[in-house]
Amino acid sequence: MAEAGPRVMGPMGDPLGPKAQQHAHRVPNSGQRFVDQRRTARTALRLPATAYVPGRGKVPVKIIDLSPYGCRLQMLHGPFVEQWILVGIAGLTPQCSRVVWQQDGFAGVEFATPLSQAVFNSLLADETISEGTIKALRDVAAHAHRLAQVAAQSPHRQALFGLSQDCSVAAVVHALRLGETHEEPAHAGSLMATMIRTGPHSPELTKEG
Repeated sequence: MAEAGPRVMGPMGDPLGPKAQQHAHRVPNSGQRFVDQRRTARTALRLPATAYVPGRGKVPVKIIDLSPYGCRLQMLHGPFVEQWILVGIAGLTPQCSRVVWQQDGFAGVEFATPLSQAVFNSLLADETISEGTIKALRDVAAHAHRLAQVAAQSPHRQALFGLSQDCSVAAVVHALRLGETHEEPAHAGSLMATMIRTGPHSPELTKEG
């Protein structure tokens, strides 16, 4: 008789059901699948959400960008201790999510069950891009870039650089759509030039090893 695998606990400390356990056992080996999914179109926004964390209950987070497969979060009250959490987005059933990476206040999570395209579209339709959203994206881009520069030994350094670049580009696009062309190109050009000079493959960082 085959020996049962280890019992997998859910994000609230309870045993997962059979289907969820199958998914959880499969996820740690799904790195390439997650990389492929994160290349799908993601939409940058500033959507308030909550994370249900074992031992801490419900804590507020900010969704930085979203795709049907997952999202990147800004954590407001410390790192996640567990690999599995519940992400609560307004109007939706909390999404069982795996923490793929986290570093210095930012995290990337993968939904156990992808959002339907209809649900994803409705979330985007409810989001209004404003000058405040653009400023927040610029701030995230600059902060993530600074963290990546000093995180030379972190396995998540590339994730921080990617977050910084994506938020910077999103800020440019949103600003142009709002007609903020009088100042955005210069601001964006300066930030993008800095990221290129000190990005993960730049000569400066290569010398540092």
